[in-house]
Amino acid sequence: MLLVSMQLLREHFSDNQIKRAFSSFSCRRDEDIEMFAKRRAMRFEKASKSRTYLFVDDAVLSGGVLDFIAFFTMAPQILHLPEGLTPEQIKELDGISDSIHGKRLSSLPVVLIGQLARADEYSSISGDEMLSCALGIATEVHHAIGGRIVMVDVKTQAPGLIHFYERNGFRKISDDLDTGLSQMIYMLGDR
Repeated sequence: MLLVSMQLLREHFSDNQIKRAFSSFSCRRDEDIEMFAKRRAMRFEKASKSRTYLFVDDAVLSGGVLDFIAFFTMAPQILHLPEGLTPEQIKELDGISDSIHGKRLSSLPVVLIGQLARADEYSSISGDEMLSCALGIATEVHHAIGGRIVMVDVKTQAPGLIHFYERNGFRKISDDLDTGLSQMIYMLGDR
């Protein structure tokens, strides 16, 4: 199994070939993710809104056939800090201060893992392995340009998914009642 960026795949396969491969991607556990794969992943990639990384079967790929086992998408994002955070908590998140020009920090830059999914017919890679690869890329970004926070938006009504991220070092920072999403963060750093 190989992890390849859609950017690299686009150098070797046509956009239509990639779209065809995405069209057969099935993830019944989360229809929103399946629809992202089929309708928006390529568009977001072309607009540089996000980067998508795909797990592919290298034996199948060597035959010139695209079949995605799993994928994740990453993007720069802004974390809007919840009102209830103490100055100490904000300083911990920022790494330096809780304010700028005398005003409380209200947001911080983050790396967003926007999608993380495995096709229904595959079990050759676990969610832990996929997340580890995504965090590896976030760590590369951290070393290249700085930044210290990775964020995921998780459906608040998905306790199993929240537990998955907690087990992998994320912590819940806020719940958005309007969207039904919980923001969870993972701290990167040279510790």
